[in-house]
Amino acid sequence: MSGCPLLLAGLLLLAACSSAPEPPSGVAGLRFGDPPPQNATPERVPLPSAVAGDLRFYTLPTDEAALDGVRLPRPVLAFYRGRFFSAAATLGSSGDAVALRQRLTKAYGAPYCRDAAKLAICLWRVGAVDAVLEVPEASPARFMLRHRTMADQVAAATGRAKDMPGGEGPPGK
Repeated sequence: MSGCPLLLAGLLLLAACSSAPEPPSGVAGLRFGDPPPQNATPERVPLPSAVAGDLRFYTLPTDEAALDGVRLPRPVLAFYRGRFFSAAATLGSSGDAVALRQRLTKAYGAPYCRDAAKLAICLWRVGAVDAVLEVPEASPARFMLRHRTMADQVAAATGRAKDMPGGEGPPGK
């Protein structure tokens, strides 16, 4: 019986150490699901009529935000039905892409990567959040952080659900 408390403490420690990492809750001071901030500037983006009233893009007056200490220059923030669901940025340098990949891997584990001749894409799936890093051979790297459930809603509204990871297209296609 005297070993039971020690065994229980060991099991609790093991459970605490093996828990999944907490997904990012947002970027640029916004949490997923937040409304657009008062100081955000709307961006004009041509949209399919199915989402023209529901999908909006904004930038912030500051030229950059940060995620895990890596600079995200002029991120574009996406809102669906008034709720923040995605941020995207073109990174300033190849060093920023390397640093972001290292930090995301350290925080969330090894990504799923696909390397083609002219484009490398890495995806981290953490809870309901996707982090995507695209590194083209001849242009600056791009980063996107999105809430998967809300991104799936946007894809369904535009008829692009079949293009989303795990999405399904119309029957027979």
